Amino acid sequence: MRLFKPFILLMVLAGFCLPSAAANTPDRLANKADSALLAKLNAGQQVPTLVLLQNQVDTNFADRLASKEAKGAAVVAALRQQAQRDQTPLLNELSNRGIQSEGFLSVNAVYATLDLASAQWLAEQASVKQLIEDTIVVKVEKPVAETSPAPQAVNTTTWGVDYVKAPQVWAKGINGQGIVIAGEDTGVRWTHAAIKNKYRGWDGTTASHDYNWYDGIRTSLGGGTNPCGIAINAPCDDNSHGTHTVGTVVGDNGTGEQIGVAPGAKWIACRNMDAGAGTPATYIRCIDWMLAPFPSAGTSAQGDPSKAPHVINNSWGCPPEEGCNNTPADGIQTSVQNVTNAGIMFVASAGNDGSSCATITTPVAIYPESFTVGSHTSTGAISSFSSRGPATNNGVSRLGPDISAPGSSVRSATNGSDTSYGSSSGTSMASPHVVGVVALLWSARPELQGQVDLTRAILQETATAAPSTQTCGGVPGSSIPNNTFGHGYVNALTAIAPTLQGSITVNGTAATSATVRLENSVGVVEFGKTTGVYSTSLPSGVYAATVTVPGQDPITRQVTIVKGQVATEDFAFGGGPTGTATGTVTLNGTGRAGAVITANPGNVTTETNAQGVYSLTLATGTYTIASDLMALETQVATVTVALNQSVTQNFAYTATQTVNIQNFRFSPTPITVTLGTSVLWRNLDSAPHNTTRSQTPFTWGSGNLSQNQDYAVTFDEVGSFSYVCTLHSNMQGTVIVTAPAVSYKVYLPWTTK
Repeated sequence: MRLFKPFILLMVLAGFCLPSAAANTPDRLANKADSALLAKLNAGQQVPTLVLLQNQVDTNFADRLASKEAKGAAVVAALRQQAQRDQTPLLNELSNRGIQSEGFLSVNAVYATLDLASAQWLAEQASVKQLIEDTIVVKVEKPVAETSPAPQAVNTTTWGVDYVKAPQVWAKGINGQGIVIAGEDTGVRWTHAAIKNKYRGWDGTTASHDYNWYDGIRTSLGGGTNPCGIAINAPCDDNSHGTHTVGTVVGDNGTGEQIGVAPGAKWIACRNMDAGAGTPATYIRCIDWMLAPFPSAGTSAQGDPSKAPHVINNSWGCPPEEGCNNTPADGIQTSVQNVTNAGIMFVASAGNDGSSCATITTPVAIYPESFTVGSHTSTGAISSFSSRGPATNNGVSRLGPDISAPGSSVRSATNGSDTSYGSSSGTSMASPHVVGVVALLWSARPELQGQVDLTRAILQETATAAPSTQTCGGVPGSSIPNNTFGHGYVNALTAIAPTLQGSITVNGTAATSATVRLENSVGVVEFGKTTGVYSTSLPSGVYAATVTVPGQDPITRQVTIVKGQVATEDFAFGGGPTGTATGTVTLNGTGRAGAVITANPGNVTTETNAQGVYSLTLATGTYTIASDLMALETQVATVTVALNQSVTQNFAYTATQTVNIQNFRFSPTPITVTLGTSVLWRNLDSAPHNTTRSQTPFTWGSGNLSQNQDYAVTFDEVGSFSYVCTLHSNMQGTVIVTAPAVSYKVYLPWTTK
């Protein structure tokens, strides 16, 4: 395993040589096992082994899905189905033999420590393709010396953050909010002041590491005692490398140490190295977790793809001369393919083997699925150590790196203490800058989330050109792209700039319920609830555009985007008789903003304004109109819309029980209400509070309530329901819901007069 850091370079040796027969080993095992594994099995050793299976799921089907959530759910479901079919009988048999084993998700493979008899049995199975020894060798290289390191200012924005133009993007109100980044590395010192508040597992008061951290190191790899321990359930960094890289993506201590490109993003992490040493199994284990995170002490069966990160930083590599295979035979590339098909961007460091050509030689940088990053200095020169292209994988060469970013003398957080910082150089420092730019882009353009190929193309097209004096692979350095800088310097400001914009109207009026879908062979984006105007950032190309508005026939046409230009495409819907449905939504007699009003057929939606008023322009006909406010019971009504007429439909909610939030307490609590009662919480404190219940089957969440704001819930289940304020864990309450009393009528015996 190699950490792409100039001061410590750590390598993995996994003997992925071609199989060779052994006299005392059955031919089937000799044909399926690598030579290093055969030798150790024949010597009577028990060997950690990666068992690759024949059938691998083709997850490319997900490229036509528009959302990251849909991609992740579909890919994980397909992988689980294949694993259940192929892995279950193998895992059961190994268990019967007393051998502990685990199945992987991101690649159809099994991991176990095997003896000769078990290896022979596995080799006899038609479902098994290859057995590979999963071992390591650690090699420490001397640091790369830099002749003119950049001076490191303290309590300021780092030169790298400035160079990628992140502050100009922040000035537009975009800082990575809504995006989750992940690090696969040596772990993270999660309590560091620059990154603690960015950890998804930290709510400001308490930490929850479930779904936010996993330790892929389940047994000791390097020998000796790891300073963090093994199979730990809370984040820890045994090397400092992981803390440094995460800091470059999100770091900001709130008092001037602005080290991160996307300080509004959240982070999660998986440790895939034991003090810098890993194996294919530890790398795959973490990629599995990234696909569908599960509790820190849990199993992949509990994995939830909806909790997967948006983008992963990978500042590590495993060179072939150390034993790692640069073909799909080691399983790692298949894992990377599946994680990208799930809509997760996989960013990798190019390596520190420059300055010669063709020095991008290590997985994962050589994979075409990885977005590979080279390093440049504060003056824009290529870093002397930055590996150059072309990159060759499985006999196929491609240009590399994809892009370049700041990587020389980069200041970031370290694991020495919660306030320690340090300067490091390497492509390990460059790739986190690109991860941060992806976070900014996907925060600015949510429709691009999960669209990995479109995002790659955007970053490449909007990079600042960087010519080189070096010719590599027959490509002159004066060409853009080239094998030194790739497409150039990553540029956050140009990446988020619109390339397509326009208006959507119905009879000359802004269409607020329009949905826009744009697709070509590279990818597909879809977004809706426009304000009558739209804009997006897409790479150059020809797209099929489809715009739909309820009650109107869709408009489909071809749209062309030219690199460096902004295309304008307007969509005007006309004709058709219309009328209006309007009304007011109230709670205890007061108009309420933010109620969602939906009319069907057509799924036409709008929200109430500050006075609680809504208005929908609809084609003539009969509609079911639903009102959703807070966690109150949905109200539904039927209306008929007539030509050029306005029909009024009001929705009135009543909350009969009030709980005040005052002096950091819920009062009264507990309360007892009957089934169907609506309870209103009102914050009377100047400090923000919330009312939250996350336990199933009855959940709610108010979000943070400012002074005099309130939130209401209709209780439609019987039971005792505890709740908390997540900002202040000592604030707790209970609502007890009882069934209504039953009234009985007594009838006298039947008589006649």
